Amino acid sequence: MKRYDYLLELVADRGYKKGAEIGLWYGKTFFHLLDHVPELILYGIDIWLTCDASHDRDQEKNRRIVYAKAGEYPGAKILEIESMQAIKAFHPASLDFVFIDADHTQKAVKDDILAWKNIVRPGGILCGDDYDMESVKSVVDELAPEAHIEGGFFWWKEI
Repeated sequence: MKRYDYLLELVADRGYKKGAEIGLWYGKTFFHLLDHVPELILYGIDIWLTCDASHDRDQEKNRRIVYAKAGEYPGAKILEIESMQAIKAFHPASLDFVFIDADHTQKAVKDDILAWKNIVRPGGILCGDDYDMESVKSVVDELAPEAHIEGGFFWWKEI
């Protein structure tokens, strides 16, 4: 299964209607959720910085793809702002879920988990991708040792 399949399963099974994805890249997970969850309000947060990834390096192209496609979805809300600034747009316990898949440095993952967990309502989920990367794994193991690990790379915990 892909990351978006694990996430979709959690969101759909729990009837979630409001969430955020931190780190969109070219929007594959973002639009997959919007395609499959009716009435979903989904905030996409990204600043599209150039990175060392081996594919889809053209962040300006990725940004244009996301903005063009987002117009097709009434529930798509794009915030082109850094994660720690974007958090100011949300009240505590205001989202059903937050999916973290942005900057994968230990500091950034730690900052995202600590900040965004407060935005997820009780009974909601905080989750992310790339648990198979040491920088992500070490932080998830430290801050969320009870997290469920799916497929060796997708992690999630109920708040």
